[in-house]
Amino acid sequence: MVSDKYKETWIDEDGNVVKIFERPSRIYSDKESRVLTNSYIIETCGIHSIPSSLGKGEYESFVQSFLKLSFSFGEIVGIENIECEKIYSIACENLYNFPPLKMLEEEGYLRSKKVMGKIILFPTAKLLENQRVEKKIIK
Repeated sequence: MVSDKYKETWIDEDGNVVKIFERPSRIYSDKESRVLTNSYIIETCGIHSIPSSLGKGEYESFVQSFLKLSFSFGEIVGIENIECEKIYSIACENLYNFPPLKMLEEEGYLRSKKVMGKIILFPTAKLLENQRVEKKIIK
């Protein structure tokens, strides 16, 4: 018997299906993330540390952990903002005054979407390119 890895689905404000995974935290996949999944080689997500690529080591540490989620799920995924903040605070654990995570969204590296009243953060193509995630060659 093959079990479905999605716990439930949700229809977003544009009428598109958002699939919600059941894992330690809820993991989300939407139309835009599925387009990225079809365009990039997921096996190259988060495997390289790219120093100075985002201007702050804290951002780079967070992004590497964030992209490893996509690597482990085999597709580009988003997670709840509160979970991102937890991952980010670990990257910044030795800092008293660390840069706001919101900057990554403002710079276009992350995008947010409300699903069931929760803010979900997804990686963008700009972030994948910045982190040298390889593009698929489409013939």
